Amino acid sequence: MSVNYQEYPNRRFFDSENHPLEVQVLDETEEQATNSRLRQLIRFDRVARLTVAADVRIPAFGYTVIYCDNLQNVFYPQEKDYGHRAYFPPHRLLGSQMTNHHCMDNGALIVELNEKGLLNVTKKITGHVYRDLHLLEDRSDVGEGWNWRPARYDQIIYNVNSLSQFSVLADGPLCTVWKLVYDLSLPVKADPSLKRRSEEEHMQRVTTLLTLPKDSEVLYFKTEVINETENHRMRVLFPTGLSEEHFYTKTPFDFAKWNVKPEDNTDCEEPDTLVHPSQGISRIGDGEDVASLYTKGLYEVEVTDNQEKALAVTLFRAAQSETGTAHPKDIQMKRSMTFEYALSLASQSGTETILEGERYRAGLQEFRFEQNQKAETMNGSGSFLKLSENHKIISHVSERNGSFTLRLYDISGIDL
Repeated sequence: MSVNYQEYPNRRFFDSENHPLEVQVLDETEEQATNSRLRQLIRFDRVARLTVAADVRIPAFGYTVIYCDNLQNVFYPQEKDYGHRAYFPPHRLLGSQMTNHHCMDNGALIVELNEKGLLNVTKKITGHVYRDLHLLEDRSDVGEGWNWRPARYDQIIYNVNSLSQFSVLADGPLCTVWKLVYDLSLPVKADPSLKRRSEEEHMQRVTTLLTLPKDSEVLYFKTEVINETENHRMRVLFPTGLSEEHFYTKTPFDFAKWNVKPEDNTDCEEPDTLVHPSQGISRIGDGEDVASLYTKGLYEVEVTDNQEKALAVTLFRAAQSETGTAHPKDIQMKRSMTFEYALSLASQSGTETILEGERYRAGLQEFRFEQNQKAETMNGSGSFLKLSENHKIISHVSERNGSFTLRLYDISGIDL
């Protein structure tokens, strides 16, 4: 959210009914906002963009207003202002989710950074422990845009014991943010024969922000990679340890069911890539212990056929070749890339998994209003569209000549 800039802020937050809100500010940056009004010169305002944690309910297809008031309680003698000023004492939100320097407890999950630099997560309601989560896997890729192909003599690299920096960026009673920095020594490319990876290596940095809100059973990840090497595929793995024979991925208007154990392709002309399509929601497990993976723009997943039963999602492929493009070198993906994904450990039905996943993928939009703008013509909170049944999902909204077209589908039959 954006608020008016103040050098020494003493902020109060209020909800749409003007009730005080407990808000934990996680980060703040200064920006310049353009403010233009009819018959007035354009104005450039300093604003502070805040990343905050707060317990706020936003109606579906709707909005809610959060109001921020910057209270002045500092006296500046250099301004020669000796008049009376109301004093507003600071209000600090105290508390912490950190139980020690490498462990946090948000009420629903216990997240610990283990000795390998990976995550152990305990689901408190069941006691199930998910070990070595957020395992990065880097393999060779000598395929093309359609199919991943590892080199014949592949070299698989993991981020085990490669953590170079761990820091707590934010902590409080409502949210905790960790920063994990991994340095991986990766082969620069494939050797000319394409049978193995090159002996020359380059130190590749991978930076991940992990956010855990209070009482949430979802871990939120944001990973940045500035890729400087070729011929490789990077994935992130979440070992579940669940004894399941099937897993599910979201497809258009349904969940597709897949076998964890791949079919025998010994006599097939092409080797199996072992990956499956997903429209951003994947799930394994039943009953109390369920692991669901939500992604934004990452549509290639696998569940490994071993004891780990790891949910594996492809972050990017820097393949060998591509056809049908004027810039074939673009397939090497030498650029800065940011990936967003979330791991849910909530015990929920297939319908609830789809609803939670779609809420995460849709995200939120922010609009900033000043006090003198006529935002008061609208209610403080409301919805522009309501469905009478919870098991319907709107997949399309369009407007033409004042008429709206809505498309929706029924997910009540999805019972995994």
